[in-house]
Amino acid sequence: MTARRYLGIALATAAALATATPALAATSSPDPGAQPVPLLGTTSYRVVALDAKEIRVGMLAVARIAHGTVVYYALAPNKTGDAEVFAMDTPSLKDPFPAMAAAKIDIVDAKDGVLYQPLMAGGHCLCSDTADLQPTDASGTPTVGYAVFPELPADITQATVRFGHRAFFTGLPVTDTVPAGTTAAAPVPLGEWPELPTEETIAAGDVKQATRPLTTNTAEPTAATSVSPTRTTVALASDVLFATDHSDLNAKATDALSAVADEMNAKGQGTVTIDGYTDDVGTDAHNQALSEARAASVLKALKPLVTNPDVTFTTAGHGENDPVADNGTAEGRQQNRRVTVSFETGAEQ
Repeated sequence: MTARRYLGIALATAAALATATPALAATSSPDPGAQPVPLLGTTSYRVVALDAKEIRVGMLAVARIAHGTVVYYALAPNKTGDAEVFAMDTPSLKDPFPAMAAAKIDIVDAKDGVLYQPLMAGGHCLCSDTADLQPTDASGTPTVGYAVFPELPADITQATVRFGHRAFFTGLPVTDTVPAGTTAAAPVPLGEWPELPTEETIAAGDVKQATRPLTTNTAEPTAATSVSPTRTTVALASDVLFATDHSDLNAKATDALSAVADEMNAKGQGTVTIDGYTDDVGTDAHNQALSEARAASVLKALKPLVTNPDVTFTTAGHGENDPVADNGTAEGRQQNRRVTVSFETGAEQ
């Protein structure tokens, strides 16, 4: 494994998430050999938790490998002597990664609505560990990290990489070699290239766990729509559908429900759930009854508009539970008064 590579131009950053992962056997890493390392993009940011020290990050390669895709990046402190270069955002409870793995890096496929996360195998993240991301020496030489993802679709030639929630690198070329390219005129020495897990370990990675649907959200005066490759949810504004404190649909409701029915007829599958919600004005019992009645009214009007035989319906009222905004303001209460219609779209779950 070579000791130094060259990274052109000053690196700029993004935050780093950590996940402690025991070392994995590494025998099949692509070796850059004598080729110079390309610099695909840079960014930087300051970390409050590290006394506002600045971290720099550079994207080096996005490449197809056996059973997956690897992203290489480089991190460095902005000043000589600053050792902490691996700060990433804290993982959420939904993230499967160990607490100290540098796993907060994703590949975003906006066209197909898919987010790819690093693979997990045997309880370990197939990514760098924070202990590997220290500066190579006191001069602040950048260190190289990696993350292995599922195989990307064959038609993807460019990728968007999100690093640490804060930084997005767009238009990165997806290559079949790691790495390739030219350095800038004033190269910066780069730390030792990391080895990857074995092909067998990568092949054992949980692809389903590492592949998540993206959601597109749009808002209009009558409805807020959330769309992913697997589900569509439309939150209809109660103030448009009903008079205050009533459950009978008004004349304005027809157009809103017709639009929902059209989408459901085109691609709906499975059970359509209709859920009613209120703000917190009034008693719990009153709001619960009102939310149930409003959900039932939407079902009664929507069902005749749906000609799709692949859907069934269910309703529920939730009263003032599950608010989406602050009930302490008029605007927030308005957002909480809603009826949501949610259905699967037939895409693979």
